[in-house]
Amino acid sequence: MNLTRTKKILLPFIAACIGLTASLSAQANLEFEQATVRLMPTTQKNTAAFVKITNTGETAISLIEASSNISEKTEFHTHLNKDGMAMMHKMDQLVIPAHKSVYLQPSGKHIMLMKLKKDWVKVRQVEFELTSKKQKTYRFIAPIEAIKPQSAKVKHSHNH
Repeated sequence: MNLTRTKKILLPFIAACIGLTASLSAQANLEFEQATVRLMPTTQKNTAAFVKITNTGETAISLIEASSNISEKTEFHTHLNKDGMAMMHKMDQLVIPAHKSVYLQPSGKHIMLMKLKKDWVKVRQVEFELTSKKQKTYRFIAPIEAIKPQSAKVKHSHNH
């Protein structure tokens, strides 16, 4: 086979491969940073996870399901103010817009871990699996850590 004929065959193939690679990299992808799970007393049945999620893709990603290795139930939650009271509310989905970051943090959107398994604190790192509407799975790991309050404005008192 001569060089000219080889070029005619290989160049379209190489161009197609490059196009496929560019197409795949343009698809939505999530990056997870600053992930942590709130350390709670072992008597507690619930805790929360916080993380910065960045969508590096061209389309929004709707996360509809979450699971972890330390809880029986894992959900996306947010805080809402109703009649002057802050209340937690389950979210049916967590949307991560294209080329944007969403911060899951105390007093805002977060991942709620409920019905914690026995000796969950001994795990030290929590494995998360998040599933999108398109059934794509995303995984990340978060250490269990004591978390300081976000703001000095938050006051807690007991009047007995």
